[in-house]
Amino acid sequence: MTDFALPPFIVDYGGWWIDVDLHGDIQAWARHSAEDVLARWGVRNGRRATKLAAALAEAARSARKAQGANMALLLYPALGEGIRAGILFFPVDMSGHDEVSGWEAMLGNILPAATRDEVNPEITGIETQAGSCRRIRFEQGLHGSGGPVIEQLAYLWVFPRYGAGVIMSTTFQSLAEAGRWRSAIDELAASARLDESAGTPAS
Repeated sequence: MTDFALPPFIVDYGGWWIDVDLHGDIQAWARHSAEDVLARWGVRNGRRATKLAAALAEAARSARKAQGANMALLLYPALGEGIRAGILFFPVDMSGHDEVSGWEAMLGNILPAATRDEVNPEITGIETQAGSCRRIRFEQGLHGSGGPVIEQLAYLWVFPRYGAGVIMSTTFQSLAEAGRWRSAIDELAASARLDESAGTPAS
């Protein structure tokens, strides 16, 4: 039986993504990040930086409300279009599970069996350097059948030798947004790897 150890899980992300500070001064982080993001487009505009910093600070406060998240990224692919998605990463204690039972337990964290029957999730595999990943995609109507439909995406990894799993998740507020940006989330998941230089747990 393997005790839980935090896996050295990382994703390689490019200029579309902003790494959220989950612990420090939100306002200072937001100001610095806004200036850095605008500089990518060669823009030095005080009013635009102030507006973007406010949006980043709001997104960071929202990310910090997610209990157990140890990393968060924001998708900001184009100047002036705003934040298109927020991604949260959650390490999960899978001690005592092998790979087979670990997958079922991880799926149960995202979708209990009863809920699975209601939403009929689409489950697909993605190969990553970190190992096999399962993507869970499903739609949910808000406020009953006449409300807007959102899309939930979750990506699951199981690491039996660490007694751990990782969940990467996001929610799109419309199916149109999901259709536009889902591939960017898939690419982020595909970049996942384990930083073996950080060491491995004792077997």
